[in-house]
Amino acid sequence: MPPAFQRYVIYNNLGWSMYHMGEWGKAEEHYKHALRASPQPPPTDHAYINLATLHKAENRIKPTIKAYRAAVALTHQSPTWAQLGWALLQDFQLDEATQTLHDALAYRGDEAPAAQECHNYLGVLYSFKRQWSQVRDRERDRHRHRDRDRDREIGRVPRGLGPLARTASSASGLGLGLGMGLGLGLGLALEAARAVAAGLAALRARGRPRPAH
Repeated sequence: MPPAFQRYVIYNNLGWSMYHMGEWGKAEEHYKHALRASPQPPPTDHAYINLATLHKAENRIKPTIKAYRAAVALTHQSPTWAQLGWALLQDFQLDEATQTLHDALAYRGDEAPAAQECHNYLGVLYSFKRQWSQVRDRERDRHRHRDRDRDREIGRVPRGLGPLARTASSASGLGLGLGMGLGLGLGLALEAARAVAAGLAALRARGRPRPAH
């Protein structure tokens, strides 16, 4: 193992240990030492991802975004791309978050490990933008991935989704669950819940025949 790579691994592992011991300042120092000790670009994205995890725990959103961007530029891994989209959403950079998640799906494909996560976050983003047809599409894709993963686990051939039929109540639950899962806080999560429910209710209403007067 080359000396530079050894130093990278050692410093990164020390940082990870310090992080779990609650010594976050020392953890950050070790991660940065790992990146300085390694050739450019670094051999793996681990130090960047660990830095992002640390900054996220500290509620430092700008450094979190910076670290995730560096990791994505290095390895283009879809789970990291999804987390970058999440961080941009937290910083209310909605257009860039949307583009980032679409880039992840376009580059890695819809079968990538974090594709369902990308669709989840896109659903929340489109609900904020009140683009209801996109919310519906993301909900459909989310369920398709969930059903596919479940079928794989039990060794069955995917059965398909069937018609999309969601009540306003279940849509509201989806929005609330996604919002809270993203750490948006109760107020924004409730707003997302109301937005998703209202949008899907409006879509269903458009497809119903109007009552005769």
